[in-house]
Amino acid sequence: MSEKIVPVDKDAHAKLKVDNKALSQLFAEDHVIPVLVREFVGVAAEFPIVFVRNESTQQLHTVAMMGLKRGCNLYCQSEQWTAPYMPQSMRNAPFSIGQKEQGSEELAVCIDENHPLVGKDKEYPLFDEQGQQTEFLQSRAKSIASYINDTQQSIKFVEMLEQKGLLAPRDMQIKMKNGEELTINGIFGINEEKLNTLSNEDFNQLREQGLLAPIYAQLFSMQQIHRLTAKYMQQVKG
Repeated sequence: MSEKIVPVDKDAHAKLKVDNKALSQLFAEDHVIPVLVREFVGVAAEFPIVFVRNESTQQLHTVAMMGLKRGCNLYCQSEQWTAPYMPQSMRNAPFSIGQKEQGSEELAVCIDENHPLVGKDKEYPLFDEQGQQTEFLQSRAKSIASYINDTQQSIKFVEMLEQKGLLAPRDMQIKMKNGEELTINGIFGINEEKLNTLSNEDFNQLREQGLLAPIYAQLFSMQQIHRLTAKYMQQVKG
């Protein structure tokens, strides 16, 4: 069923309810998942973090690799989520931020009315009998607003890395134990050599802005490619 994303409305959604859980299998075809810079340390313990270009804007943004092939998320092939951390972009569903009205600059909390977690028979109502937002909706709205703000911080992080010349292509050739070879193109990572040759002024600027932790987390995270290849081989064997 296709998405039907509309602003949350106390009249239209007076009886609407939401199940408060994440359905990881809905992301089964997304081999990369958007992540925020503030999530890097948690994400790096399980997934490679890379930078990919948005096809529409051509801007680089931060993602966690959860698959080695387009269309296959190795972590989302069943209902059970086994990784220690789930990115917030996955946990946001079925809510998002969108235009309050078409053509308007005013933003509103939106909901996908066709999402599997949404319906009149679910657990948490959006509005009480007086038409006021429930604590559940207020909490989710606050989380979404925080996510939007953190997304802007992530954009600034990428811009800073580009200004310092710290991002470089990280295309990969991976040879599996069964002889299969996989080519991964279109990803970028932090260039450690350039990082180590930054001037003291540039390096201190990164430190003062609190960017060293996510930088080193991204570098460390690339070791998780081995985890992805092992998971891939497990699924190939069945």
